[in-house]
Amino acid sequence: MGYSLETWNVKTLNKPGAMKSVLEQIDKYNMKITAIQEIRWLGKGIMDLKKHTVCYSGKAEGNKEFGVAFVIEREFKSVIIDFKPISERICTLRIRTKFFNMTLINVRAPAEEKEEEVKDCFCQKMEETYDSVPSNDIKVILGDLNAKIGKEKEHRGVIGSDSLHDTTNHNGIKLIDFAESKNLIVSSTYFPHKNIHKRTWAAPDGVTFNQIDHVLIEKRFATNILDVRTLRGANCDSDHYLVQVKYRCKISCQRSKQYEKCKKLNIDKITESDKREAFQNKTEEINDNGANKEVTAEGIWVDFKTATITEAKRTLGYQGK
Repeated sequence: MGYSLETWNVKTLNKPGAMKSVLEQIDKYNMKITAIQEIRWLGKGIMDLKKHTVCYSGKAEGNKEFGVAFVIEREFKSVIIDFKPISERICTLRIRTKFFNMTLINVRAPAEEKEEEVKDCFCQKMEETYDSVPSNDIKVILGDLNAKIGKEKEHRGVIGSDSLHDTTNHNGIKLIDFAESKNLIVSSTYFPHKNIHKRTWAAPDGVTFNQIDHVLIEKRFATNILDVRTLRGANCDSDHYLVQVKYRCKISCQRSKQYEKCKKLNIDKITESDKREAFQNKTEEINDNGANKEVTAEGIWVDFKTATITEAKRTLGYQGK
């Protein structure tokens, strides 16, 4: 049993109806935590909606370009430990899972044709962000990496044999080098699917498709990812397809404390005369003390209830397993 994560370059949320359209798709596919790119919002923050929470990171000012965010279903909000808006290209979400905490690093990398200076700056910031994550966390990088990964044998161990492409481009080499330096694998190249389920981006000509949205994870946790594929039915008027990541590890349910098994008092001991007398004398003392206090009736009741339960635990103890 597990759950799924999703990543999606939505192209923009900065137009009428765009947010509504994306949220409808998120609900349709029952997405719990979704990393989205190119929201094109300014600023950073956390926005609570009716059924979702949006944690976003955009440019401080100027042109509304790029922007990354996480959309979290309301019932999963309580598993969030921390959200960090790094830049308009990077943000992180730390969540509580069953055995390890997990940090998701949501990225939107520069395109292949961008200047080397821009790409190097992004890689440096991504590395700084990755290195700042607690060492015991499960670390997952996901998003629009703008990188084509091939099937070259010299990169095996970092990439699989099930990429859409045969040849790695320049951005792909940078990504592989980064993955090697951090002991990561590009999980999105490890699962056999039809090509239509590997394509993550469609060109305007309708005949050119690339796999440029990826998922990376540390090798020691690699088997936790069960599958990576695109869901072609999801539509928000973007040229990117929704990418689904099936994950083995369970999220630490926010209800676990609420439904924690309660210890039962050993009420059978009340039949023992010494226990009964001790408990009765103590409750009478508690009652007398409450009557002498100048507090409201509600306050007296709260004090009496708390003190009585405490005394019952001390005098009677708990039932054995």
